[in-house]
Amino acid sequence: MEGDRPGLGVVGMQERVRLTGGRFQLLSRVGHGTRIDVWVPTSKATS
Repeated sequence: MEGDRPGLGVVGMQERVRLTGGRFQLLSRVGHGTRIDVWVPTSKATS
């Protein structure tokens, strides 16, 4: 069963966001679900 094996899903997401210089926030409450917010810096293209 899929839930029986360890995974790195959230940890992997956090690491990828950190590598971009972004921020990662996970909020989870029983009976209210889970919310994941990710902020990733962008750069403006110069012409």
